[in-house]
Amino acid sequence: MKFKTLIPEFTVDNLQQSIYFYVNMLGFKHEYTVDENMCSYLSYNDAQIMIEQVNKSLRYSEIRYHLGIGVNLQFEVHNIDELYTQLNSKHYPIQVPPEDVWYKIDDKLTGNREFIVKDPDGYTLRFSQDLGFKDIEN
Repeated sequence: MKFKTLIPEFTVDNLQQSIYFYVNMLGFKHEYTVDENMCSYLSYNDAQIMIEQVNKSLRYSEIRYHLGIGVNLQFEVHNIDELYTQLNSKHYPIQVPPEDVWYKIDDKLTGNREFIVKDPDGYTLRFSQDLGFKDIEN
């Protein structure tokens, strides 16, 4: 396995709960667990994250009440409607339902179909499928 040059690390309250959410609800792959079951490495398509359980020995355990605040990560998916249907069938709360969003870049628009959920610790996860480019309509 080749590690990415940027691997976000999430501090979580309950490692097993987070592993369950990411693997069973979203379809991440659980690569391995280290540090006496306090830290796990997960992957999703071409993305990688680490999740680490809060404990008294962690140097940043005092930030526990701030978990997830201000973090918004986007994951590219191949079939966003399938993932949305999977989460919906498990009655997981969706923060922003699927929508097509277009952004102007020079003289074109680039689009994504996306939806947003929060993980058990409040991290904002945006799942996005590329819609390609289109001309700007006058």
